[in-house]
Amino acid sequence: MTFKHFFSTFKSFNYFFCFFCLQFKLFTISWIFAPFWIDAHPDHTAATELVEASRFWSKLTKTDLPGTPYHPERIFYYYCIHLKQIPQPAWIMDISSTWKKKAQAITAYHSQFFEGKENMDPPLVERWREEAATWGKAIGVHYGEPFASKEPLGLRDLTGLI
Repeated sequence: MTFKHFFSTFKSFNYFFCFFCLQFKLFTISWIFAPFWIDAHPDHTAATELVEASRFWSKLTKTDLPGTPYHPERIFYYYCIHLKQIPQPAWIMDISSTWKKKAQAITAYHSQFFEGKENMDPPLVERWREEAATWGKAIGVHYGEPFASKEPLGLRDLTGLI
């Protein structure tokens, strides 16, 4: 199967698919972060499918895709806030030292997260802070962020565990 044949079946993804494949190859990216594969927003799940397909195609040798074949090691999935389920993460990152910067970054996107939600109680950033505190409590720190993985994670030893 040629790259062009594959493209013809996914015309809306053509540009981004090619872009991601080339980025994976050019920068030899080890870890990719994508939205969790189950989500209420179809654009989020489509983005995940695009990333997964790009990861697969970037390793193939018998295509007309430019560049040296390369396969990123892992895809880690972050949870979007719209899920109506409680995630079962593969791991939780301690974000205690960066929570304030994350909250500032979120508030910078006022039109995305706050317009039309002025009467939300508690406010959106406070909800996210509470979620981060819950995940942090699960690992014994102030704030945490959960991630999923479809592939098993390996450890060289237990010294990195919290």
